[in-house]
Amino acid sequence: MVKLSMSLLALTIALPFWTVSPVQAQSSSSFARRLRTIFSRPPSSPATNRPRGASIRSGTCQATNPPLTALIPVEQTLEGNPIVLGTTTSEYPTLWFYLPYAITPDRPAELRREDPDPTDQASVQQRTVLRLTGAPAGVIGLRLPPTEPPLAINQFYNWIFVVRCDPQDASTNQFVAGSIVRLAVTANLSQQVARSDPNRRSQFYAEAGIWQEAIAALVELRRRSPNDSNLAAEWANLLQSADLNTIVSKPIVECCESEK
Repeated sequence: MVKLSMSLLALTIALPFWTVSPVQAQSSSSFARRLRTIFSRPPSSPATNRPRGASIRSGTCQATNPPLTALIPVEQTLEGNPIVLGTTTSEYPTLWFYLPYAITPDRPAELRREDPDPTDQASVQQRTVLRLTGAPAGVIGLRLPPTEPPLAINQFYNWIFVVRCDPQDASTNQFVAGSIVRLAVTANLSQQVARSDPNRRSQFYAEAGIWQEAIAALVELRRRSPNDSNLAAEWANLLQSADLNTIVSKPIVECCESEK
């Protein structure tokens, strides 16, 4: 377990301006509405984090464009601060990443979870919940392991995904970080998903502002029908709504060889 200063995790993000289509704007506004609802509650709020890794060569990690990227929306709080936050209805959701290079035993990766230190509120305790020793380059999904406590409803959780570019030198690590919050399933959404054609489930989740399930449902469809042009367009719209334009053409790959 690693203890870190909260100030080291408060990383700011500059958001470029993007012009989006009406469909993209609808998905984007859905996620934004859910986030505004979340921030209207008295929390514990998520920290500002980093959705993209450094785009410089580091150890065995070559410089790439796009770099290591978390497939997660970046939204602004009422105070104007950027928040990297995914929404889910699952106890054990899948987090999605773009790997620009393969994960190997010599270049392993770790998914870590951060929790407030009960003895020092100015710091967090960081622990590894999943280790990867093999994964191809491309878009991958990492399901939070059921060996961990399930996500509680309306509770923020911070995570960090680290690629160890040189296992002997931690300063070369590439990482992306973000937060996730589990929301209660509304009766309307539950009925829509249960009664709908599987091809429309991603759309229902996107309209409800549930990011993790929206992307997971669409990935499943694209794996079944990789040459479907309608699904390809829907995939592009969803990623563009979260400022992930550079990931649209990247392959979705099966993953992974994991430990723990």
